[in-house]
Amino acid sequence: MEDVNEEPPEGDVLEQPRTSLRRRAERARGSTEAVAETELPFTRTLRTEWAQGRISSVQVQRYAEDAAAQGAEGMTRLASAGSSGARPQHLQQAIMYFFGRPAGSPDFTWVRIPSPGGSTMHPVLLPHQVFGTLYHHRRELWNAWLRGPENAALDFWKALKDSSIVQGHPGLRDRGHWGMTLPLGLHGDGGAFSKQDSLFVISFNSLCAAHGSGEGFAKRFLFTIIRKRDLAPGTLDVLWRVFAWSVNQLLTGITAPTTWEDRPADGGGQFIAERWRAALVQIRGDWEFYANVLGLPSWSSAENMCWLCDASANIAHLAWQAAGPDAGWRATRRSHSSYLRDLRAKGRTPPLLLTIVVGLTLGCIMVDVLHAVDQGVASHVIANIFMHCIRKRVWGGATQAMNLAKLDEEIEAWCKEKKVKSRLQGKLTMERLRSQSGFPKLKCKAAATRHLSEFAYNLAVRHCQDDRRIVAVGQLLVEFYTLIEGENLHMRRSAIDRIAVVGRSLVQLYGQLARSALASNQKMWKVTPKHHIFLHLAEWQIGDLGLNPRSYWTYADEDLVGKLVECAEHCHPSTLSATALCKWVILAFAGDI
Repeated sequence: MEDVNEEPPEGDVLEQPRTSLRRRAERARGSTEAVAETELPFTRTLRTEWAQGRISSVQVQRYAEDAAAQGAEGMTRLASAGSSGARPQHLQQAIMYFFGRPAGSPDFTWVRIPSPGGSTMHPVLLPHQVFGTLYHHRRELWNAWLRGPENAALDFWKALKDSSIVQGHPGLRDRGHWGMTLPLGLHGDGGAFSKQDSLFVISFNSLCAAHGSGEGFAKRFLFTIIRKRDLAPGTLDVLWRVFAWSVNQLLTGITAPTTWEDRPADGGGQFIAERWRAALVQIRGDWEFYANVLGLPSWSSAENMCWLCDASANIAHLAWQAAGPDAGWRATRRSHSSYLRDLRAKGRTPPLLLTIVVGLTLGCIMVDVLHAVDQGVASHVIANIFMHCIRKRVWGGATQAMNLAKLDEEIEAWCKEKKVKSRLQGKLTMERLRSQSGFPKLKCKAAATRHLSEFAYNLAVRHCQDDRRIVAVGQLLVEFYTLIEGENLHMRRSAIDRIAVVGRSLVQLYGQLARSALASNQKMWKVTPKHHIFLHLAEWQIGDLGLNPRSYWTYADEDLVGKLVECAEHCHPSTLSATALCKWVILAFAGDI
């Protein structure tokens, strides 16, 4: 890998300099002795633990030194890193050099980006280079991580042939290319790794590989990682332009003759992966990412809070809280062209990605199950059922605290009986059942919330017959999850139609409960903007695409962000991006995950 402390040469988009650590790593990779040492069992364990951020470079050297002292094979070179630990400031570079760059892994590209201090060089992994390098040097990984099953690409486009994504995409007009064009998705999100800072992660993946349903680390490819404190005005714009320049090459399958800044480039006009191509047709993330990074409406915007329609918080006939068939916003559903016309009429600029990535449209921006349902609608439904039972004291306790404790015991027993893997971490407390505003909302991991929907429904059946609407809301939530769990990547029309009814009925009944609670002056059943977005998912998005929302929920993306946060914990702040990128390459391409 690279010497991350060495400043790259001047320029805008440059291959990482072939000096210092990178050249030594390449020599090490070609050495039979080095390759043999890095593949020994204990060395592989050290490599994995170090790359995942579980142990520091100092600990790697000490463990290797102790192992060598006991006569372990292949520990001598690693034990001598950093002058046998005497120069800890050199350990990170030495260990990166020792582990080397896995076969078939892509090179970094260095891009000059704006920074709070002026400008700096920043590393990225270009999608078209990842695509081509894997194809030519690690075909088995390319097949598994990008191509997917035989004919997966052709089947994907055929199923979406009538969708807004395919209909409006200039690169997909020729159906003769569908079988050799892989659909790609983009994800962006942040993750806190210290009290003072967080990381912003941009990744991409093939929508054919494992149909997007797996949660494997390696099925996502890292484009870049950057500390949020290193972001300055224009930083993300530069990174998006570089990303778009790269994925646009994948759409043709041929390397561009110019750089992203339209300067002459070496190696233009070459096939990237013979005649294989790829099209970016999906963006995933949470609402904060959509609003703050892409520039879409925020949930807190008064005039217009939704990127899919004109729903409003202050225009009465467009109220986003309305869910019935006569809701005013239903007549304002946006197409990509109407969205652009509306922006132009208001003198606003479209999101940059939608203007520079060929074929990327508003319909490519996904409503995510994890954020909209698991951490949104479901967390409210489940917490309200729990609070209703606690207030009724259905477990016979004299106080709410006693009934809460009984509920916690019942949840634990149910999870053990059902062998639920994703469970509540720690005791269920009243603080975990309430939002800051005091309304019921369950605070736990998204997967744990999803799995608790069945328990909450069974609880409602037993204890909430005094209001059948509560039972019905619980039943509809379970049915939504059951429908997406039981369907393949491309949903049957019967399931698509049913999920629209389920979503609409759930939100309407929830709204009735909210109005009843308001009338009785109870802080229960709060309607939130995520209920509105959930309606779009159930009624519009699934119907337009026909795709199972499980195939693009962000569990695997969030898993990647979490692992990168762990990787970053032992990285020096000044070289964090390059070191974390290096560690991810080792994990993803060395077979350690």
